[in-house]
Amino acid sequence: MKSTKISITIPFSTVGKHQRARTEILKKVPDNVLFGNSVPNLCYHCLLGFDFPETDLGAYDSQKLEHAAQRIIELMGYGKDSKEVWKRVNNNPLEGFMYYFLELKELPAVHKSMLETKVAADLNAIDALITRYQSIEFIRAGTTPRNQAQRTQKKFFERCVAERKKIWTYKRYGIKQRALVKAGAYSDMLGSWWMDAFYDRPYTLPHFRSERYFDYEEIDRITHRLLPIPLRKANELKGVYKTDKQSFYQQLEAYIPIEQAIISMKSSIDFLPFLSPQRKAIFGELVELYREGKFYGFYALAVPQVEGLFTEMCRICGKPADAKSLPDKVGLVTPFCKRSTGMDYFEHHFPHQRNRFLHYGTDSTEDIQILCKEVIHDLVEVIVIFNNLDVDTMHLFKLIRKRDHSEFHSIKDLSLFIKLYLSVSASGQSDHYLDELNDFRRIFIPNVLDDAVGELITEIPSILAEIIPVIDVYLSRNSISFDQLGLNVVDKKIVGIKKSLKSSFQYQCQQPLRDIYAIKYFLTNYKKGLDIGTVSAETLGTIEHLLKEYNMTFRKIEVLITKTGDQAKNYQY
Repeated sequence: MKSTKISITIPFSTVGKHQRARTEILKKVPDNVLFGNSVPNLCYHCLLGFDFPETDLGAYDSQKLEHAAQRIIELMGYGKDSKEVWKRVNNNPLEGFMYYFLELKELPAVHKSMLETKVAADLNAIDALITRYQSIEFIRAGTTPRNQAQRTQKKFFERCVAERKKIWTYKRYGIKQRALVKAGAYSDMLGSWWMDAFYDRPYTLPHFRSERYFDYEEIDRITHRLLPIPLRKANELKGVYKTDKQSFYQQLEAYIPIEQAIISMKSSIDFLPFLSPQRKAIFGELVELYREGKFYGFYALAVPQVEGLFTEMCRICGKPADAKSLPDKVGLVTPFCKRSTGMDYFEHHFPHQRNRFLHYGTDSTEDIQILCKEVIHDLVEVIVIFNNLDVDTMHLFKLIRKRDHSEFHSIKDLSLFIKLYLSVSASGQSDHYLDELNDFRRIFIPNVLDDAVGELITEIPSILAEIIPVIDVYLSRNSISFDQLGLNVVDKKIVGIKKSLKSSFQYQCQQPLRDIYAIKYFLTNYKKGLDIGTVSAETLGTIEHLLKEYNMTFRKIEVLITKTGDQAKNYQY
């Protein structure tokens, strides 16, 4: 049977060869050794993966171990003349083998133990929450929720169960690998402390104030009212809100006068082209009702507008606007929401407040004017959520309203416009602001287009000069260059270099490739997105010339990306 051991006579001439050998060696080391407390024992088991004669290794013979370890380090090109290399590991061959070959600055056991302790605490915390939810009768019985309060409890219970599964999966499959990374020789170069903390526990529970996500009693009812407030005062007001809302709103008035909030609410509604004139008229009437002190009328008319605005959001997100309830609509919109400060509030708490008012009105413990201030700030937040939806029609609308030459001047900007324009037109959403859109295409874009296209004449060769030499480095191993490469021989000419080429695309060439994809998208789609009647004959000629000159180059780059196992979407603008 052919030996699978690694040769002690063939040098590790490349990073790739070393990494493959390291991976193969570590796979064969028993866990109790890999995560044990003995450096010599770990080195011994790793060195067994090389084809040393049996007499050259001894588990408890330090001289033999050191000699074998030194042999491997020398195969990496670090002879005794590499003084700085050996100085770093105190001239100790075992430390050198650990650091340079295994790429471990210390034993992984310490990190594994630390991670296990933290993960165990997280499991205890999530189990305690699950136990609490399971004490609720309908959850314990597995029956269907009968009202909004029970639907909220079930939703948060399901979140906890899903989180426990993530934690268990990480405990079983992720901790060991993470411990190896943390013990790695280059772990200090991997990023900031907060990223390190995230990878240590890659799930939601350790996040700041995650209790709001898992404990329905901790739903955040306050933060969206305080966002413009200085931090120290905001933290003070959070406590006031829970005990004395009258005092809370009196103090809030100094920072956000209620009249200012009303004006902001109305002007933001007028800004949105997606709302019907009838909806906008309602908000005009709300302003009058509040200013006239007709607070019951205001509150009764204002509360349904929260659901009404989420209904409008469902429409522009391409979701069914006839969803049965406000929680359903909030749930449909949430994946498109960049601003999620109050989504649980609107999905789970606000419906309870609304239903209570509809069925029972107010009682002696509630001040109707305070309730009105509550819903004003709620509506302001809903409108902010609306304005920040991550959907093409909102991005296009903001782009054409802004009309800023300092931010919209390049081919990448034009490519993005065309992409958004085609997407929104296909969905029918452009009807909401069609006149503004056509005006943007006829007047604003021609002022940008000629210069942007003219710059491509020098820009394309400059960008390709960042990509093609990198590709040529790898293709040269197979005796061909990018210019010589034909589409019909790509598969044959990237044998043995796929992984390296893919890695270079993803890291070394990522931005230049994105630029090329944006340029190609513009050159091949400009007729669909621009008002051709406004484009000069000279500019049209330049576009067609550039497409003809570089189309095959673009095509070869695309094929190389695909054939290496990479994905074009990683670079699409």
